[in-house]
Amino acid sequence: MAARAGVFIYKIDAQQWLPTGFLPTSGTARASVTSAAWRPLSGDMLAVGTSHGQVHLWTVDMAGHEPPLDALLWQVPGQPPVDAVTTLAWSPTGRYKAMQRGTGGSDLVADIWRCAVNL
Repeated sequence: MAARAGVFIYKIDAQQWLPTGFLPTSGTARASVTSAAWRPLSGDMLAVGTSHGQVHLWTVDMAGHEPPLDALLWQVPGQPPVDAVTTLAWSPTGRYKAMQRGTGGSDLVADIWRCAVNL
């Protein structure tokens, strides 16, 4: 049996694992989670970066009844293979999202954009 891949969220106050989402496949390969960051002030929005150069925004049902709603926020341009998203960060207000992508060394690229999703 293959191991489950994805993001696992444990809610400490309820002492339970929440249903989590799984990342989309690209051809036959499933993306790996390479970074994640909670959106400040939202309490339920998690940005997830992937090995396929994507940034997803998950809205997590903190009651634990439903898996996250998944929205693709950004895709690294170009044909596969593309750079993995190595770092994610939010501005303190949650209005701006920053990411770093690349394979390391001197070829890292940083992108910053305004997130249109309201808190």
